[in-house]
Amino acid sequence: MDVYNSLHGLIDRSHQLRREARRLRTQTSTLRTEMSLLVGASASAIRRSRCLAPRRISGGVDDSGVITEALSGGIPLCAECIAGRTGIRIGRLTLLMVRISETFRIHSDVGLCGACLNGRRVYRIA
Repeated sequence: MDVYNSLHGLIDRSHQLRREARRLRTQTSTLRTEMSLLVGASASAIRRSRCLAPRRISGGVDDSGVITEALSGGIPLCAECIAGRTGIRIGRLTLLMVRISETFRIHSDVGLCGACLNGRRVYRIA
C-alpha cells in the first residue's frame, strides 16, 4: 500500500508540473509579444527624438581658437606641427598668428619642436 501511495504522489506531482509548465509557456508567449511591442515603440521614440534634436553646427570654425588651443600646452611647436594638429594651411597660419598675438604674447624663436623634435622656428604662448 505504501508503494501505491508514493506512486500516486509521483503521478500527481507530474501532473502538477505539467500544468505549471503549460502556464509558464503561455506567460512566456505573452511576455514575448509585449516585449516586441515595446522594442517597436522604443525604436519609434528614438526616430522621433532624432527629428526633434537640434542639428549639429558645422563650419565656421574659429581658426585662431584652434591654434591657441594647440599652443596652450606650453610646448613649443613648429608651423608644420601646428598645421598638422589644427588642419589649417601653413600659408594661413602667419595671418592667424598675428591675430592671436593681439590677445596673447606669442614667443617665437628657433629651437626644437616639441612634437617632431626638428630644429625649426617654433611658437608658444609666453
